[in-house]
Amino acid sequence: MQPFETELEELRSRLRRFPVARYPVQHATCQFHLGTVLLRADRPEDALAALQTAQARFAACGMVLERAKAANMVGVALRTLGRPEEASRIFADAAGDFKRADKPEEEGAALFNLGLVCAQQGDFPAAQSALRRAEALFAASGRPAQAAAAAREHGGVLLQTGDAAAAIDLLSPAVDMAWEGGDSAGAGAAANVLGLACLTAGDHDRAIDAFRQALSAHPRSVRPADYAMAKANLALAHERRGDTAHAVLAAQQALGVPAAAPLVRAQARELLERLPSASGHELFAVLDEEPRHGGRSSYARRSCAGRMLPRRAA
Repeated sequence: MQPFETELEELRSRLRRFPVARYPVQHATCQFHLGTVLLRADRPEDALAALQTAQARFAACGMVLERAKAANMVGVALRTLGRPEEASRIFADAAGDFKRADKPEEEGAALFNLGLVCAQQGDFPAAQSALRRAEALFAASGRPAQAAAAAREHGGVLLQTGDAAAAIDLLSPAVDMAWEGGDSAGAGAAANVLGLACLTAGDHDRAIDAFRQALSAHPRSVRPADYAMAKANLALAHERRGDTAHAVLAAQQALGVPAAAPLVRAQARELLERLPSASGHELFAVLDEEPRHGGRSSYARRSCAGRMLPRRAA
């Protein structure tokens, strides 16, 4: 039996021991935990039912804070199910409840989720407002990794709206904040988006540096798909700077990762098709120049999730 299946069975057993009519609070708490486990198990429909039950029971018991926590998770389930309008209303309500309860970290989490949904819907001003507030709340609560995630997503929204300069101003410190918070995956995601923003702004050197930071945060042995994505983006950055041999090698390295996503493979193949072949001597020379991507110290600190560089115009 898988670990999550064991956990599910234990929670269902507890639900039977705590019928709602006799133990409403314990029953609601079990439903909440059941819903979160089901979300982790990628079963959002079942999770939604459990979390909505928890939300309703907490509300009936007058437990406002617990109801808001359940509501926030209901919103996550709705977003996962592709119901962003319902999710945005739930997140906004939960954020309001957390604010009234003076729970800034929880308010930040709800606003972060709200920002993601608003961006998904194309409501960029609302997304920026929610993510800006979330970052401030996380920072004030001493949560640098979460603050970095909010800044990263905010930077991604700015990049979508065409404001690359403002995106760079947010994303550069976001990389450092993620490292300071111990979130190497978040640092890599922020560095990847920073690279895209720098490339959009025409700063090829800084883009290359950012994508190399992403590689240092995403070792191939730990996060191979993210490593491949950063390599493919690095290949395009080298191409735009006119470094054919570097671009070809990075694209080949991206294709050499079995876990690379289809979009990553397509991007790397397209680059190799439009560039002239590099000689073996050139590739070996470039390979000898490459630093080892073993950690943050491999690159300067100067300066995201699941983002690829837009395809080059013909």
